[in-house]
Order: sequence, then C-alpha cells, then structure tokens
Amino acid sequence: MPSFVSAQGAKGALQLDGINDYAEFSNDNRGITNQVTVEAWIKTNSMGHHHVMSKYDRDTENGFQLLIQNGKACVAGRDGSGNYRLSGYSTSIVADNKWHHIAGVINDGIWKIYVDGVLQNQFDTGYRNTVLNSREKLLLGNFYYVHLGNHFYAGSVDEVRLWKRALTEEEIRRNMCRTLPSDSPGLVAYLKLDNIAGGVIIDSSPFRMNGILTNTTPAVAAITSGAPIGDRSVYRYTNRWDSSLEMVTDIANFSVTNVDPAIQGFHLYSIQLPPSSTNGINSPQEVEEYYGLFKVGDASKKYKVYLKQYGMNCGGNLYRRSDNTVANWSQVADTTASPIMLYNSSANYGEFAATSKAAPTVTISGPASVCAGSTATLSAAYVGDGQILWNTGETTRDIQITQGGRYEVSIIEGSCVVTGFINVTNTSPVSFSLGNDISLCPGESQVLSAPGGMGSYTWNTGETTPTINVTTEGTYWVKVVTPTGCFSIDEVVVSIAKEPEFGFQTEVFACYGESVTLDATTTGASYLWSNGRTTPSIIVSASADNSVVITVDGCTYLHQFTIKRDECPLIPNVLTPNGDGKNDAFVVQGVEENSLELQVFNRWGKPVYQNNRYDNSWSATAVPTGIYYYHLTSSRTQKVFKGWVEVIR
Repeated sequence: MPSFVSAQGAKGALQLDGINDYAEFSNDNRGITNQVTVEAWIKTNSMGHHHVMSKYDRDTENGFQLLIQNGKACVAGRDGSGNYRLSGYSTSIVADNKWHHIAGVINDGIWKIYVDGVLQNQFDTGYRNTVLNSREKLLLGNFYYVHLGNHFYAGSVDEVRLWKRALTEEEIRRNMCRTLPSDSPGLVAYLKLDNIAGGVIIDSSPFRMNGILTNTTPAVAAITSGAPIGDRSVYRYTNRWDSSLEMVTDIANFSVTNVDPAIQGFHLYSIQLPPSSTNGINSPQEVEEYYGLFKVGDASKKYKVYLKQYGMNCGGNLYRRSDNTVANWSQVADTTASPIMLYNSSANYGEFAATSKAAPTVTISGPASVCAGSTATLSAAYVGDGQILWNTGETTRDIQITQGGRYEVSIIEGSCVVTGFINVTNTSPVSFSLGNDISLCPGESQVLSAPGGMGSYTWNTGETTPTINVTTEGTYWVKVVTPTGCFSIDEVVVSIAKEPEFGFQTEVFACYGESVTLDATTTGASYLWSNGRTTPSIIVSASADNSVVITVDGCTYLHQFTIKRDECPLIPNVLTPNGDGKNDAFVVQGVEENSLELQVFNRWGKPVYQNNRYDNSWSATAVPTGIYYYHLTSSRTQKVFKGWVEVIR
C-alpha cells in the first residue's frame, strides 16, 4: 500500500555556497542499471559549471551527472561505450534566481533534459547497451575528479529524487509539484531536505541510505523552501487554453482561467494544512488548506485565478503570497454574496488562501407579544440590497401581524441567504372591575383599586398609580395596560349622600340646677347619645353638654348639644323664722351656690345684713317684724336682683 505524505508547508530546502559545500552518500549503486531519472527543484543565479547531483565514474566509463553550465541545464555521463554523453543543454536559462524543476532522463541510449516539465533537449546516442551503474559515491551539489577538480553547486535545491527507471514526460509533470509516497516504484533516493539536523541528509526512499552534509552546518545550509510543492497537484500543457484548469478539493475549487495561449503549462497544487504563517489573514482559524500555482512560460503572460471555497456563500477574502518563504499574506480580492473570488495575474508563482466574510445579520424588531384583536408591526433590519422573504409570503421590510407565532425572514442576495426569526406570543386584555357604583356619606373617602402587576395605569384624574383615593362625587375610570401591551378600561360612579335637614336646635338654655330635654328627633333616624341612650330625646341635668350620633340611610352625623346655663333665681318674699322648717331662712334657688352677694336694708335704707358669698343662711333673727329690701348681686354675671321680703313672727 502507498504510504501517506505530509504537506510541504513551511518545510525546508538546502542552500549550498558553490565553494565547498555538498552532501555525500554511499557508493551503493541502488539498483541502477541501464535507466535512470534524476530530478530536483533548483534556484540559482550562478552562470558557472555546477553539478546538482552526480554518481559518475570516469575511469570505469559509467554513471550520470545532472548539471548546470552557463546557466543552462543538462544530463551527462558515460554509458559504458567509452564515450561521454550529453543530452544537450536546455534552451532556457535556469540560472535566473527563480525556482525551476529540472529532470534528466536516460533510457535506451536517449539522453533527455526537461525544464519545468518541458523537454528542451535530447540526444540519441544509438547505443542501446547502456550501463549506468557506478562504484562512485552519490554526491549532492558536487562532482569530483582528480584531474578536473570540484564542481560545486551554488544555490538552493529541494525535493531531489533519483529513480532507477526512466520517467515519462507525463510522470515528470504529474509528480513535480507534489510530494511522493516513499515507496513509489523505482524510487531509489528521495531527499526532501526538510530536516537536516545533525548534518544528516535523510533519504526517504525505501533504501534509507542517508548522506552527510560536508563543509557546512545545518544552521547555515537549512532554509525555508519556496519551491511550488504541495500534497496534491494537477497540471496541463497545451497551446489551446479553451477551458480552465481546475483543482477540486473537499472544500474548494482552485482554478486558472482566461489563460494566455502563449503559456506552455500550468501546475496547481494544494496543501491540506494551514500555512505556518498567517500574518495578514483575517480570521486565520478558518484556513484549513491553501493552494499554489506554477506557471510555465513567459512571465508577462496573464491568467485569472478562480477560487470558490464551499460554504462562503456570503462572500470571502482572497489572500496571496508569492511562495512559502514569504511570511506575510496580502489581500488581493474579496466578494460579497458570492463564494467565488477572482484575481488577475501574470506571476509564475503564487500561493492563495481564503477566509469567509462575516455573514451579515438580520434582526427583527417588534413586540414580544400581540394582544388579541390588535395589530403589531414587525420590521426586518439588514444592511444591503437583498431580496426579503417572510415565512408569511410577504416581501417588504415591515409586515403587520394580528396573532402570535414564529415569524421568520430570509434575506437573499446572490448565493447568500441570511435568516432571522422572532417568537411572538398571543396575549389577552386583563379582565377587571372597579366594582359597583359607590354612594359615600358626607365626609367619607373611598379607595378605588385596579389590578396589580400591570405595565401602566392611567386614571381620568391624571394619577398613574394602581389605587386612588376619592372624596368627591363623579365618574372615575382607569386604563390599565398589561406588560404585553393589552389594555382594558373600567369605570365607576361615585355619589355622595345629601345630608338630611335637622330641625332641632343644638344650643339649649336652662336654669342652674334644672333638668333639660335634648330633642334630636329626625325622620327615619336612629340615635346614640353620649350617655348611651338610643331615644330621639333625653332629659339631662344642665350641668354638662351632650352629643348624639344620628344615623340616616347608613350615614352617621354627629351633633353636639351645648347647654347654656342661666341664672333664674327664685327669691322668697316672706320669712317666718319660727323654727317650723318652713321659710325659716332667706333661701334663693335657681342660682349656683355661693355665687351671690346679699345686702338687706330696712325701710329707711339702713343695712341690716350683708354677705359677699351668700349661702342661704340669713334667718332675720336680729331684726324685727317688717318689710325689708334686698340687693342680690351675681358674682358670675354681675346681674342685680332687687326686691322686698316681709319678716313675720
């Protein structure tokens, strides 16, 4: 079974100085007999005589050399015939400081040199008994012969392969821009040059005959490779570019189209890992793989890069760098509402990566609920000019709804479809009552209450609280709005009972010491006096005020009775001080005790008795029978009462 290969990524190449650097391998012949293919990616600007790879024994007349002289490539060596063979030099200059693939093929006496997959020269020796096996060491970057000295290679080299068979042109083209399984048939040396730690040049072929780096160190010789090599590749060589060249992966279609007819060939490759450097790429975590191209032909001839990365329906960003040695990517194209990105170029090399544009968002504004029987508006907010389609079938930004449910909107712009939704619930107005109409007694108040927990309250009094206190009659209404927007209104009529006409006087006059009748008689009333009596009238002494609560039609009215006490003296006009207990003393009734000043005079005006605080004790014991005159002066009211009294013995 073929083995798996890993991505080229930011892997390595070998840099040799052309002075004395090279790598040396054993002299094992590796099974080579009469066929050989030697190939490598090289980058040099030296026009000298350089050997990229050799296994050549001049003394035994066997072996091969892949070399560059005067900037051109060829394959040379000896085939056992005694003659030095040469494919002839390539027609193009490979020493232009750009990466080129060179391949030398020896088969059945024909020596061929390929540059970038194109056969550029060949020589048919006519000698069919070719013997290429050699006892000399395999050298990378050098050829040594005692009489000719060294021919060191100056430049970069990568992906060196040695085959014990002759590859066809198609095989060279198919494999040149991709890594190979190590057990590929006929592969006898495979130098990936990705890791030369310790100066060991690893041979990834089944032979595993590693080499040793000579006259340099890994720190100097190991460089990042810029060769156009990936995991997979496709190619086309033609003089009729009437269709695109496509590389299709699991996530993308990477193609070139509109290719100038003068371009000889194209290679496209993919690397199934993210690049080691993503500098300049927005959202680099989206890059799962990247792509490259290698153009064979004039650097001025143009083409168009086409990249369609699946899932980028809302647009993407295309990034480019020239090769794997460049750390920074540059954005060269972007799209909106399309996964297709295009870029015009004429460069012979290029690597590309893509990321998606952030999908635009659509938001729906509107109420979270709709009240039964009412209308609400839903609005779709979206930046762009896409076509709008609601799941109701409407195509306007705003729609009217009359019931709850899940409402979805799609914005369609090209291949980009953005969706949004809102869930709207059905709600109903709250059912409530302020109660029956209310009749208040004069002076009373009433609290009117709407249901709690509402979103808002509006009373016709201007108040916005759940409850209000009313003291005047009238019609009161309130509008309540639920948190979901439904509203209800109720009203109540408040009336105030008319106070009855009370026909009694609450100010009563009475003499001191007398009882008085307080009468609060009212039609249809009940009574509660301050002394606990419940009759319409009560008899009380004149010494204290009283009150009564009168209830008429459920309303209570408090009346305070005030008793105005007056001096109504009863003055005797006769004294009979004989000790029989009748009229024995001058006793004045109807006034408060000790509140009078008494002066008594005989008929000639002479005072016979005086007491400033008279206590009803004068019995006329010291005066003879006769008529006497009195003056009574009230200390409370200053009233003066005059008259006469007859003393009879």
